Amino acid sequence: MIFTAILVFNTCLLFAQSDPYSKTDILYLSLKNEAGEPVQSCVVHLSDQATNHSVSVISDRKGQMEIPVESGHVYQIKDDEANLLDEIKVPQQSSSLLTKTVVISKPVIAAERPFDTITQNLGSSFYKVGALEARLAFRITDLDHKPLNNLAVRLVCPKYRRVYTATTNASGVVRFQVLLGGDYQFGIAESENMKTYRIPSSQGYALTVDVPYQPTTVTEITRNDTVFQDAIQQKRATSQRAFLEVTVQDYEHQPLPDENVFMDAVGKSKVFNTKTNEQGKALKTRPQADH
Repeated sequence: MIFTAILVFNTCLLFAQSDPYSKTDILYLSLKNEAGEPVQSCVVHLSDQATNHSVSVISDRKGQMEIPVESGHVYQIKDDEANLLDEIKVPQQSSSLLTKTVVISKPVIAAERPFDTITQNLGSSFYKVGALEARLAFRITDLDHKPLNNLAVRLVCPKYRRVYTATTNASGVVRFQVLLGGDYQFGIAESENMKTYRIPSSQGYALTVDVPYQPTTVTEITRNDTVFQDAIQQKRATSQRAFLEVTVQDYEHQPLPDENVFMDAVGKSKVFNTKTNEQGKALKTRPQADH
């Protein structure tokens, strides 16, 4: 029996354009415990007394955080139990860094607090954008440049403990309004963290991105550790799957139809199975991480 294999990968490329504007004020907040040691991965809440807007923020490994704020506003800093830790007034104009150190006696570690999920259906236009918000627009098309409608898209921001979700419209476009000054992990359907976008603390910031994405449409049935795949209609890789074509022949180089072809994912308890067609070909897709 003779095997011939062709392996094809698809690489997802993201192209972005941005329009940065003037910088907003930034509060450099430092968290310490009662012993004066930095408190990392801790949740605090910053509440704007003028707008009643509140945001949850996570400290970094040094117990620090950078938070965009509005000039002339008063902010209350609270712990996860709504206890007031401190208050700060942001000056209208400042020639020096705006810094604050807060002592927290009962820190809540980020891992103990779930992410907040925010579903946004902005349609063809944005809402009125707040001073501390950025506008992000993604146009998602397949590899034939056709827009992908009703596709689930998400942005995950660990700093603000938020997950933004939305679906593409008929033009393949999805829009988000997110907080400034965060890193946002972009994902589509089964594709996790395809790219991370760092959004600066710039008032009026806008980002437009064209995203080529090929969905995985193969039908699979999993039994125990074996994944059975139906016949694949398109001979191409997807954004998350490599395409593999295996030809099975006898020693006379004649195709062998209806033969089971198994492929073991190295290092994982998973086996992919499909059968050869009349030409002796088995067409498979596999997660690219398994290769």
